Amino acid sequence: MRLPKLSSQGSKKTIPKELVDANNQVFEKIHEELKARSMLRTIEETKKRLLSEKSSLEAKIVQLEKKKSSEVCCLNISCFAFLARRVVNLSHTSIRALPSSINSLFHKIIPGD
Repeated sequence: MRLPKLSSQGSKKTIPKELVDANNQVFEKIHEELKARSMLRTIEETKKRLLSEKSSLEAKIVQLEKKKSSEVCCLNISCFAFLARRVVNLSHTSIRALPSSINSLFHKIIPGD
C-alpha cells in the first residue's frame, strides 16, 4: 500500500498576499509615526533651548542698557563738573561772548551773571 504524497502547499501554511500587504502598510504607518514623533521631540527640545537663550540674551540686554545709562549719567556729571569749573574761571565778559544757547545754559547754571 502506497501513501499519498503530500504537496508542499498542503503541509505549509500559506499567508495570503493581501494580509502581507496590509501588514506592510501598517508597518510603514507605524514607522512614519515614529519618525514624526522623533522629529517633534527634537523640535520641542530645540524650541525650549532657543527660548532659554532668548531669555538669557534679554537679561544681558537689560544689564547692558543699565550699564550704558549709568555710564552716560557719569559722563553727563563729569561734563557738567568740567563746564562748571570753566564757567567759574571765565570772566563775566567772556560769558557774554559765548553763543546765546550756551550763554543761556551758563546763566541757568550760575544765575546772577
